[in-house]
Amino acid sequence: MISSTNIAQAVYELSQKEHNGAALSDNLVLYLEKNHALALLPNVIAQLQYLQSRDDAYATIRITSPYAMDKKILGTITKTLDATDAPQELQQQPELIGGFVAEYKGVVYDASVQTQLTNLKQALTL
Repeated sequence: MISSTNIAQAVYELSQKEHNGAALSDNLVLYLEKNHALALLPNVIAQLQYLQSRDDAYATIRITSPYAMDKKILGTITKTLDATDAPQELQQQPELIGGFVAEYKGVVYDASVQTQLTNLKQALTL
Protein backbone atom coordinates (compact mmCIF):
# COMPACT_ATOMS: atom_id res chain seq x y z
CA MET A 1 0.00 0.00 0.00
CA ILE A 2 1.15 3.53 -0.71
CA SER A 3 2.30 5.55 2.30
CA SER A 4 0.90 8.85 3.54
CA THR A 5 4.31 10.42 2.82
CA ASN A 6 4.17 9.35 -0.83
CA ILE A 7 0.59 10.58 -1.18
CA ALA A 8 1.48 13.91 0.40
CA GLN A 9 4.50 14.32 -1.88
CA ALA A 10 2.39 13.66 -4.97
CA VAL A 11 -0.36 16.03 -3.83
CA TYR A 12 2.18 18.71 -2.96
CA GLU A 13 3.86 18.48 -6.35
CA LEU A 14 0.48 18.67 -8.08
CA SER A 15 -0.52 21.67 -5.96
CA GLN A 16 2.54 23.54 -7.20
CA LYS A 17 1.35 23.09 -10.80
CA GLU A 18 -2.41 23.11 -10.41
CA HIS A 19 -4.33 26.17 -9.27
CA ASN A 20 -7.61 24.44 -8.45
CA GLY A 21 -6.99 23.44 -4.85
CA ALA A 22 -10.61 22.46 -4.24
CA ALA A 23 -10.58 19.92 -7.07
CA LEU A 24 -7.26 18.54 -5.87
CA SER A 25 -8.64 18.14 -2.35
CA ASP A 26 -11.78 16.45 -3.65
CA ASN A 27 -9.73 14.06 -5.78
CA LEU A 28 -7.50 13.22 -2.82
CA VAL A 29 -10.48 12.29 -0.66
CA LEU A 30 -12.01 10.26 -3.50
CA TYR A 31 -8.71 8.42 -4.00
CA LEU A 32 -8.43 7.64 -0.29
CA GLU A 33 -12.05 6.46 -0.13
CA LYS A 34 -11.65 4.26 -3.20
CA ASN A 35 -8.55 2.64 -1.72
CA HIS A 36 -10.02 2.31 1.78
CA ALA A 37 -7.30 4.58 3.12
CA LEU A 38 -9.18 7.52 4.67
CA ALA A 39 -7.38 6.75 7.92
CA LEU A 40 -4.22 8.11 6.26
CA LEU A 41 -5.72 11.58 5.82
CA PRO A 42 -4.43 13.09 9.11
CA ASN A 43 -0.90 11.90 8.31
CA VAL A 44 -1.16 13.20 4.74
CA ILE A 45 -2.24 16.60 6.05
CA ALA A 46 0.61 16.68 8.58
CA GLN A 47 3.10 15.77 5.86
CA LEU A 48 1.68 18.46 3.54
CA GLN A 49 2.13 21.03 6.32
CA TYR A 50 5.71 19.90 6.81
CA LEU A 51 6.47 20.15 3.08
CA GLN A 52 5.00 23.66 2.92
CA SER A 53 6.94 24.88 5.96
CA ARG A 54 10.14 23.35 4.56
CA ASP A 55 9.69 25.15 1.26
CA ASP A 56 8.79 28.40 2.98
CA ALA A 57 12.01 28.25 5.00
CA TYR A 58 14.02 27.36 1.90
CA ALA A 59 12.64 30.36 -0.01
CA THR A 60 13.32 32.86 2.80
CA ILE A 61 16.41 35.02 2.54
CA ARG A 62 18.24 35.27 5.87
CA ILE A 63 20.63 38.17 6.23
CA THR A 64 22.90 38.55 9.22
CA SER A 65 25.02 41.65 9.75
CA PRO A 66 26.70 43.36 12.69
CA TYR A 67 24.36 46.34 12.42
CA ALA A 68 20.89 47.27 11.21
CA MET A 69 20.93 47.51 7.42
CA ASP A 70 19.14 50.25 5.55
CA LYS A 71 16.59 49.45 2.85
CA LYS A 72 18.92 50.42 0.00
CA ILE A 73 21.57 47.87 1.02
CA LEU A 74 18.90 45.19 1.62
CA GLY A 75 17.48 45.93 -1.81
CA THR A 76 20.90 45.55 -3.43
CA ILE A 77 21.51 42.20 -1.69
CA THR A 78 18.09 40.78 -2.54
CA LYS A 79 18.33 41.98 -6.14
CA THR A 80 21.81 40.46 -6.54
CA LEU A 81 20.52 37.11 -5.23
CA ASP A 82 17.37 37.36 -7.37
CA ALA A 83 15.33 37.26 -4.16
CA THR A 84 13.42 40.53 -4.37
CA ASP A 85 10.07 38.83 -3.65
CA ALA A 86 11.42 36.44 -1.01
CA PRO A 87 10.45 36.84 2.64
CA GLN A 88 13.31 38.25 4.70
CA GLU A 89 14.69 37.37 8.12
CA LEU A 90 17.17 39.90 9.44
CA GLN A 91 19.52 39.35 12.36
CA GLN A 92 22.26 41.36 13.99
CA GLN A 93 25.48 39.66 15.04
CA PRO A 94 28.18 42.12 16.17
CA GLU A 95 30.93 39.46 15.87
CA LEU A 96 30.79 39.80 12.08
CA ILE A 97 32.55 43.19 12.46
CA GLY A 98 31.28 44.37 9.06
CA GLY A 99 29.70 43.10 5.86
CA PHE A 100 26.97 40.47 5.95
CA VAL A 101 26.11 36.79 5.60
CA ALA A 102 23.08 35.89 3.48
CA GLU A 103 21.48 32.48 3.08
CA TYR A 104 19.00 31.84 0.30
CA LYS A 105 17.76 28.57 -1.21
CA GLY A 106 20.38 26.55 0.65
CA VAL A 107 23.37 28.66 -0.42
CA VAL A 108 25.38 30.78 2.03
CA TYR A 109 26.90 34.01 0.74
CA ASP A 110 29.49 35.14 3.27
CA ALA A 111 30.71 38.69 2.73
CA SER A 112 31.55 39.34 6.38
CA VAL A 113 34.71 41.06 7.57
CA GLN A 114 35.10 38.31 10.18
CA THR A 115 35.39 35.62 7.48
CA GLN A 116 37.71 37.75 5.36
CA LEU A 117 40.02 38.24 8.37
CA THR A 118 39.92 34.51 9.14
CA ASN A 119 40.79 33.69 5.52
CA LEU A 120 43.65 36.22 5.54
CA LYS A 121 45.01 34.78 8.79
CA GLN A 122 44.92 31.26 7.32
CA ALA A 123 46.64 32.40 4.14
CA LEU A 124 49.42 34.11 6.09
CA THR A 125 50.08 31.10 8.34
CA LEU A 126 50.57 28.61 5.48
